[in-house]
Amino acid sequence: MAEVQNYQRGYPMLAAFQSSESSFSIYRSFDYLHSRVILNLQDELRDLEEGLSELDKQDHAQPGRQKCVTSRLHDLKVAKRKGLTCSERSTLLGTIREKLVNYDEIIIKTRELNAFQRPSKRDYRSLRTWFYNVNPLGHESEGLFVKRKEDLITLRHGREWAGFDGWIEDCVRKLPKKWSRVGQLPPP
Repeated sequence: MAEVQNYQRGYPMLAAFQSSESSFSIYRSFDYLHSRVILNLQDELRDLEEGLSELDKQDHAQPGRQKCVTSRLHDLKVAKRKGLTCSERSTLLGTIREKLVNYDEIIIKTRELNAFQRPSKRDYRSLRTWFYNVNPLGHESEGLFVKRKEDLITLRHGREWAGFDGWIEDCVRKLPKKWSRVGQLPPP
């Protein structure tokens, strides 16, 4: 893989940096937006649920239509007598099914996202430091995600070595600068 600085400034360079090391794979989870979408779908489904309940009550109360509630086949026969290809109930249930599938997919994906770990302080600090030193993006608002620490997740799988890695990095950082260059380590 080419050096990060060899990539075009902007998203190419940012992507190269974030993919150069698993600890830099830090992205927004959009928790708030997931919640808003879920709440909106939840209310749409509640409204559809009320509509279905109202339709069932109307059919149950109307003479000759009580069977529409107890038999899908009878509901379809009544609709065909009116020249319809499917009943209002069947159409409403189709809409409910589509919304439910959408709702379920988003709920499951959100749960999966919530299982992702938050970046360690060290990993977050490394990304943020690089980002502010290099300033790869041209528009300030596009880089604001770096400041949203509470909404960031890491793609890094597991952090079982995070403490050890941090300890090694701290030890190397404390070495005299002349020893930290490759090939200039002190003799054993």
